[in-house]
Amino acid sequence: MKKFSAFIVVFFLIFSSLSSEDKNLSSLMKSSYKSGFYPGVVRYAEEILRTEKNSTAAFRAAVYEGESLFRMGRLSDAIELLQKYSLNGDSLNPETVYLNSAKFYWLGRSYYFKKEYQKAQSFFYTSAAIFKDLPLENSKNENAYTDYYAFSMLFAAKSYTALEEYKKALPLYEYVASNGLKYSVNDYSESVTALARSYILAGDEVSFKKCVNLVSSLENAGFDEDTKYSLLVSKGEALENLKNYREAYDTYCIVIEKAPSYLAATAMQKAYEVSANHRNEVKSEPGNVLANAESRLSEYPDLLSEFWTRLAVDAFYAKDYKKSLSYFEEAEPNSSNSQKEISAVYRAETAYLTSNDKDEGSRKAREILTEALKIKSEKQNETVLISLARYNGFLKSWKDCSDFALKCINSSDSEIEKNAVYWLALSKYENGDTAASVNILETYSKKQKITDKSLLILYAKALAKQGKYHDADVIFYSLGEKNLLDNDGYLDYSRTLLIAGHYVSTKQQAKKAAGDEAVYISALASFNQHNWTEAENSFSKIIDSKNLSKEYVAFSQFYLGYSQYQNSEYSSSIKTLNRFISENPLHSFVWSAYMTIARAAAFEKMESEAVSASKNAVKAAKNENEKQEALILTAGILSDCKKFDEAIELLSSDIKKRTEFGYECKYRTAEILVQKGNLAEADKHFEQLASNSDKKAALVSEQSAYRRAELAYSSADYNKAAHAFEEYNKKWPEGRFAFASIYFSADSLAKTGSITKAILRYQQITDSNAETSYRYGAEKNLVDLYEKNGDYAQAIAMAEKMIDEYGSQAVADGMDKKIKSLKQNTVWNVNSTSDRIKEAEKALAKQKNDSSKSVEAMQNALYLAGVYRTNGENKKSAEMYLEALKYSRQSGNDENAARSFYGAVESFDAAALYADAKAAFNEMIKLYPDNKFTKDAEKIINQY
Repeated sequence: MKKFSAFIVVFFLIFSSLSSEDKNLSSLMKSSYKSGFYPGVVRYAEEILRTEKNSTAAFRAAVYEGESLFRMGRLSDAIELLQKYSLNGDSLNPETVYLNSAKFYWLGRSYYFKKEYQKAQSFFYTSAAIFKDLPLENSKNENAYTDYYAFSMLFAAKSYTALEEYKKALPLYEYVASNGLKYSVNDYSESVTALARSYILAGDEVSFKKCVNLVSSLENAGFDEDTKYSLLVSKGEALENLKNYREAYDTYCIVIEKAPSYLAATAMQKAYEVSANHRNEVKSEPGNVLANAESRLSEYPDLLSEFWTRLAVDAFYAKDYKKSLSYFEEAEPNSSNSQKEISAVYRAETAYLTSNDKDEGSRKAREILTEALKIKSEKQNETVLISLARYNGFLKSWKDCSDFALKCINSSDSEIEKNAVYWLALSKYENGDTAASVNILETYSKKQKITDKSLLILYAKALAKQGKYHDADVIFYSLGEKNLLDNDGYLDYSRTLLIAGHYVSTKQQAKKAAGDEAVYISALASFNQHNWTEAENSFSKIIDSKNLSKEYVAFSQFYLGYSQYQNSEYSSSIKTLNRFISENPLHSFVWSAYMTIARAAAFEKMESEAVSASKNAVKAAKNENEKQEALILTAGILSDCKKFDEAIELLSSDIKKRTEFGYECKYRTAEILVQKGNLAEADKHFEQLASNSDKKAALVSEQSAYRRAELAYSSADYNKAAHAFEEYNKKWPEGRFAFASIYFSADSLAKTGSITKAILRYQQITDSNAETSYRYGAEKNLVDLYEKNGDYAQAIAMAEKMIDEYGSQAVADGMDKKIKSLKQNTVWNVNSTSDRIKEAEKALAKQKNDSSKSVEAMQNALYLAGVYRTNGENKKSAEMYLEALKYSRQSGNDENAARSFYGAVESFDAAALYADAKAAFNEMIKLYPDNKFTKDAEKIINQY
């Protein structure tokens, strides 16, 4: 820079006002100034200021000292001194005006170096304004003056640049550029470079064009290389902004080829970016730029490696994987550890994406990243770690997936942290630890709201597995409403709804997804709905699918065959399931397929096919339970084919075993004997089983007891049937066939003429509060029995009750006509009822002291208790029920004992004898705590 600030103060005139000044001190001050000895200037100026106060000499000394203090770096002292002294208005002349401009200029320079740019600008503008009015043309040596106007313009421009107010800086730099002779070469070079940059930073089209014009006009200005090529870089940027990409690229290439290396590096970056972002316009590969610059930038190997890496990454995202890999190879020799890790991540992903077999691609990717873990770094690269978690997840290596994800779970990078949460939660989910999966996701959600679709879908799936189907559905529904579910999302939603058993919704969401898997899920929903036709139609579309996994295709074949079976399409079912077995001989459903084929073949009367399939099911059984079920089915099919002896022989090896299955085989053998017509032998088997107390025989023991009675009934041996049903009811009062045994016991008794006993048995059904299909028949039969027994009032009451309860059904069975008929004999009915009561009372009086007549006494007591209750004699009814209780216990009939207790409680309650009702109930609950009559009585007591 030209030594613009040197005060070459050779004044044209020595005014008469200096007569009082100490000429020796002033001369010494100026001499020190000219020699650049600024401490001397300060010393002599201070002497002058001590003797001169408001004179021109004092002002001159202050300006000299202020500049010197600035040059000595004493900025605050310079500011304080210059602001202290002002020009006296009476002393205006060219010298004092000039000194005044200098004063404000050096104040501006002081504030500029203190980085107080706005204050500095104010002083620069003041200095320039004063200097502009200076009548230099009257001076003898105009060139002796420093041009404070020019330098104020320069530093005001620099102040605007420092404040990033580039548009305001432009006119000032333009002044400098137009007045180059007023500045040093350095100042001028810096200013035109700053002007070009300010044009760029101003950011408008006019400024960009001015930048291009400026640089073009200065091409032959003879600048040093730094300036020349810095200006070309700015021109290139301006051309870029004007969308002249090819010309910008060519400009950068000139800089790359000829400029100093540091500028070549800058130009290389810009040339790379313009060629990468505007390939069509530039028509040059970014890699060419780098290849051409390598020799020039050999001193920047790290920079070259960085750019090769960037090129490789860009090529990857452009899906030019081959070129990406070649660029990574170029970067490798000088790559830093960090760049090597980046390279590993992208090369791994390239291996995955370019592999047709995604499992193989994942394995290759994992190998590359595992090798990258050996790179020595201060800290393991989290991108490498999370990528390893991802590929292990793809390979279902959930332990490794979890381990790598866990290392990134507290990453400061939010994206890596989110992915770590996903893979860690997914690994727990896939390993069946859904509670841990949910906990991981919910812990993360407390830190920040989950908005990522993948995390939300995983969260919903995990909640569904925990049985929280509503919460899961809310998440899926919300994603669907926001159109955030893609095809896979709708499939996940459908699977979750399927697991939850929401089959209608499953099909609705599956319809929103495309592909064979959507059809498969929808078909499964129909299958679970037992909508066999819809299931069959859907599965038939995908049994030959090339898009479904082999596993799903196999399941589809089985489900199709089973749906056809349920639709009674037995031939089609057999064909489909045989194909399933032949193509999937080791499938877990092979046994089920054989069992279904056997049943379908049996329906089709394809005896040999049915037997063969059932025997194959025995062989295909994976456990003892399946084998046993297949054996029973085979025996059943053989029996249906009238191959009774073969069926019995098949079960014979197990029939003597004291196991559940052994007892079942014995029962099945008995049933086959029934089919064969050998009822006596069958009855022996049933009798043996019925009397068996082994807990393992419990199920068939009860069933056998009932079957014995049923066989006797079917054979019209009603005495034996009544006894057998009674035996069953004593042993299993609340068994599976309890009401059936009571009903047929009553019917058997009625058929043998034991009307009273039959009535009592039917009343056990009608008096019960339990739901049973035998109630209607019992009531209907009671009407007839009451009539036969001459108890017309009871018959009428029961018939009316039936009409009240069953309406048209009872009318259709003639109950209205029965009532009309019975009422025609009302007088006879009353007399007969009265006689019947007397007979029962007389009989009971004789029987109550005879223990051998306890059954008859019980029956008469129950009859009388019921009649008394019907007639409103509630206390008398309750007392008679207690009598019936005594006889029931004597006869060992616990069921009637409990029933009698209930009658007593209910009658005492009706008589408002609540204490007696409670007392009776307290005894009842001690003796029969679990009986159904006790529970009914408890409801009455709980009302108190």
